Amino acid sequence: MHNFYFRYILVLFLVAAVLLIPVAAKNNLVPLAKEDRDFWNKVLEIENISNKNLLYASYVAYRDRLNDLSIETFHECIRQNSNNERILAISHYYIGKNWYQLGDYQKALTHFLVVPRYDLGDFSNIKYANYINLALTLHQKGQDNKARIYLQKVKTENSPERYQKMADTILMELN
Repeated sequence: MHNFYFRYILVLFLVAAVLLIPVAAKNNLVPLAKEDRDFWNKVLEIENISNKNLLYASYVAYRDRLNDLSIETFHECIRQNSNNERILAISHYYIGKNWYQLGDYQKALTHFLVVPRYDLGDFSNIKYANYINLALTLHQKGQDNKARIYLQKVKTENSPERYQKMADTILMELN
């Protein structure tokens, strides 16, 4: 009897793995752009952030894939920092990343499209990371022509080499 259950569970696992391979392959075009510790140290130095602890906790929830919590707390950061454009942009950026991870590409797209409206000041790298993430989201929605537009922005603007390489990689995959 024990052997029967083991085989049953093994078969279910193998079937699930086979069914998920196409999804994983499509989602692994290029991972979403990531920010490093230096980025967050710099963010936390921004003056006039209302509730820095909440902002960083929102990021930690994102990093730990507690997406619902991260979305909720970044929304609260938006509410508490309604006059701080950099925090608004960063919050929308991360809400978009959370929705992307959850597979809701339309909601991700909605938040990624908001980011360029804000003045990012010395956080211009977020603009390029956001363009990359916009392109990946559009690709997931089957809108490769629109994705190419954002990748070309990364290529034609004076973006850091890291984002140039990511754009090149994605453009090669889209062709």
